[in-house]
Amino acid sequence: MNVIDYLKKYGNISFTDKPFNEVDALVYSQLSYFDFSDTSCCNENLDYSLKSFLDNDYNKKRVAAIWNAKENHRFAMELKKSSRFYNSGVGFYRFDICNKTEKQFSACVFSITDSLYYIGYRGTDASFVGWKEDLNLGYLDVIPSQKEALDYFVNFASKYDGTYIIGGHSKGGNLAIYAAVMCYDRLKRRIIGIYNNDGPGFLESMLERKSYLEVKDR
Repeated sequence: MNVIDYLKKYGNISFTDKPFNEVDALVYSQLSYFDFSDTSCCNENLDYSLKSFLDNDYNKKRVAAIWNAKENHRFAMELKKSSRFYNSGVGFYRFDICNKTEKQFSACVFSITDSLYYIGYRGTDASFVGWKEDLNLGYLDVIPSQKEALDYFVNFASKYDGTYIIGGHSKGGNLAIYAAVMCYDRLKRRIIGIYNNDGPGFLESMLERKSYLEVKDR
């Protein structure tokens, strides 16, 4: 079963009847690759919905710059039939790419319920700087995107109380772990799940940190 099969089978079952699981995390991680620029998703609120995006602002160009655009379009069309995800609020979209600092960063937030939020970090895109940053992960203690991932989460959590699930695919999964490990203790306690979908790991110095061990089971 792939993600599209999952949407066909479970897409109209509420989170009350079928609690959030690792495939839901993968769905939101994939959504973080979508181009939400020039929409109300860029505002620092969650008044904009996935429904608004798919009904009013979506076109194939929104997924053309990411891997397997054809399948991502199929994914988007299946989401339109899915009440489980369709009404999710979407906001805080950020896209930041800088050749000078070798940073490729993007993230957005999805509301799952009135008090549960998924913070989704985008993985590596097709840009040269994105690939360069991936290589930097192999020998640097901290990369620019990790710093921005932490800043992004703290900024969102300062505005929206509740509980948080943090995740991403590829480099996005690494960023999710970094933000969870390095955030304030009061925010760390409100994180109920961290999803690293096929993302790169860390240097030993990170894995030995007390703050890493505190969230490892999540």
